[in-house]
Amino acid sequence: MSEPRDFTPKEVKEGMADETLILVDVRETGEFEAEHIPGAILNPLSTFDVAAIPEAGDKSVVLSCRSGGRSARAFAQAEASGRKLAGHLAGGIMAWKSAGYETVKGKPGGGLGRLVVGVIVVALLALVVIQLR
Repeated sequence: MSEPRDFTPKEVKEGMADETLILVDVRETGEFEAEHIPGAILNPLSTFDVAAIPEAGDKSVVLSCRSGGRSARAFAQAEASGRKLAGHLAGGIMAWKSAGYETVKGKPGGGLGRLVVGVIVVALLALVVIQLR
């Protein structure tokens, strides 16, 4: 088994801009929803499906995560299944942000975070109603 090639943030940004590279983010859904690299495709490591990675044709497929550990593990899984990928973003989204590149930001916690907030609001409203009686 080979080690993934380390792509720099600059190489990934340029490859995405000239459409020679597909970036697959292997972080979990909540992390992705909170913040991700523009144009990245989500395929979480916990449910990583090599078959869900788009056919790239002559494009390079590069994996990314928070700092590089999970993308290296996903690369090994893909390689073990026979799928050849180009490598991973060394340092992940942390390196991307350190290079000064933009990210897409959503709500922290994703769907689960919204559910928890909703439950708390309902519980507080119930307490208010009980106090008013």
